[in-house]
Amino acid sequence: MKRLLASLVLMSVSAVMADVATCPVSGEKLGEMGAPVSIDYQGKKVSFCCDSCIAKFQKEPAKYLAKLPATPKP
Repeated sequence: MKRLLASLVLMSVSAVMADVATCPVSGEKLGEMGAPVSIDYQGKKVSFCCDSCIAKFQKEPAKYLAKLPATPKP
């Protein structure tokens, strides 16, 4: 029973992360190069595959924000 529950939790987490599972700068899957790094940009959490992608994002944020999925309105 515990294994089934653990599997269901992992599947749920994977499904939720599917929309934002890639770095907007490199296109790499988050978590493949180690733990993802995140910043808060204008009230929105943006996650990256590595620190160097944050620097690239900060130079051209509009370019990379356009690659992120739209945030659903409440």
